[in-house]
Amino acid sequence: MTIDLQMAMEDFIVNSIRKQIALCGMHDICYCLGTGKNYAYLNKLNKTYSFLSASFH
Repeated sequence: MTIDLQMAMEDFIVNSIRKQIALCGMHDICYCLGTGKNYAYLNKLNKTYSFLSASFH
């Protein structure tokens, strides 16, 4: 994703992650499908919004 697209989509992505956490009630682990940029972006979001009590795998 380009920086502009990331900024435009961030609210949607954050809200989607929050809905998924609320749906399953667990927030100790998440599996990332992809490496590199996907993993780095999800880790950045997690550091900013503290979604997980552990980390992305």
